[in-house]
Amino acid sequence: MICALTALIAAFPLATGQKPASAIAPTRNPIVLGDSVTLRWYITGTKVVLSGGKFGKGIVVTGKTSAVDSPRRATKYTLESWYQNPADSKRLLHAKYAAVVDVLDPQPLGLQTYRDSRGWRLLHPKEWKRDKVDLPDPVNNALLYFQEEEDSLERLAVAVLPVKEQSAAALMKRVEADLPSRYDDAEVISRQDISFEEVPAILTVVSGKDTTHSGARTQSVILAFVHAGRGYVISARTAAARFSSRQPLLMKLVKSFAFLPATPPRSTVSGSR
Repeated sequence: MICALTALIAAFPLATGQKPASAIAPTRNPIVLGDSVTLRWYITGTKVVLSGGKFGKGIVVTGKTSAVDSPRRATKYTLESWYQNPADSKRLLHAKYAAVVDVLDPQPLGLQTYRDSRGWRLLHPKEWKRDKVDLPDPVNNALLYFQEEEDSLERLAVAVLPVKEQSAAALMKRVEADLPSRYDDAEVISRQDISFEEVPAILTVVSGKDTTHSGARTQSVILAFVHAGRGYVISARTAAARFSSRQPLLMKLVKSFAFLPATPPRSTVSGSR
């Protein structure tokens, strides 16, 4: 029986994850043209102002924790806070934070959107076809490849599987543990904790000699996270010699994964809970 996770690793040795590194953080970055992005922040103050995008030169968001925008190009958002000086109550201190949200326009990049019936979507090159692996439990398991031809060295893959682990780190540990069964001289080049779709995730770059392609050296980007009781592993792979030039595109493809919204957001600014 084919294991979705094992088969995926054979396609892509790469993972992704990250935690907010700034006081203001987009819930998704990059976004696809036409999508909305939620900006969240983790600061308070006597006065807090958000600027950039539709917020222009700035709107007061004191007491709020998030805002929504739909930028059509890469946009820098700035959050400024004026707060009490503990040493001098008559003076306010000032802090300034910024985040840039990148916007993917599929047409100039030659990409198209794939929408899955399970409630998610991602971008892939128009010339790549979708290959689906039939699994015993398609409701809870999925394994899809996007590639120019069957078993291409360069391709994009998505694996969805039920998990007992409640953390991205545990899921990524399973991915990394299986690498030696598919790659010789497997090596984790980088590993980053990130936030993806508002949950903890791991983003990893891995290199290895693919045993199914005569030992060709490959390099992959892998994104792994857990959402609603399912593990998601999205990866993109290419020949190691091409990785430097192809990495920007591969990263865009992996990070274009997004859950389809059930309903549009009701408001653009929300208060603290």
